[in-house]
Amino acid sequence: MKLFRTELASEFKDKLFDIESVELTDDSIVAETQGISCILSAERARYGFQLNGNISTQISLQCDRCLISFLENHEIPFTFWLTSDKSLIGTNEINVFQFEPNQEYIDLKDVISELIFVDIPFKILCKENCNGLCDQCGTDLNKETCECEIHN
Repeated sequence: MKLFRTELASEFKDKLFDIESVELTDDSIVAETQGISCILSAERARYGFQLNGNISTQISLQCDRCLISFLENHEIPFTFWLTSDKSLIGTNEINVFQFEPNQEYIDLKDVISELIFVDIPFKILCKENCNGLCDQCGTDLNKETCECEIHN
């Protein structure tokens, strides 16, 4: 997703960008993401440009307990700044990206990819009370009970 300096300088509010998952850099996300929409606003700031937005996507995940695949909606709000002020770059307080005055555009595909990747939970569950699989016979305990001793 490329944003041109002229586009940023004209400022915009709630502009819709549709992103194809093949544009992203993380292969694991590309395989799992089912279309990405980004609503973005840009405004001038004393240090460059401030971008506010929201990423909407549906991701195919696999439950860590029962191994079923399921789709999960993700809404990811974000704010970051584009600046040539090197004193702001690298601070942990805000998301700041270098955008030099001679740059014609900035490509946000790495940023979008990272925001989606970070939003995926560490422990993936199809539902909060997933019972998982029986470790003896492999039965999906969400669908049926098994006859193994540990469950009787």
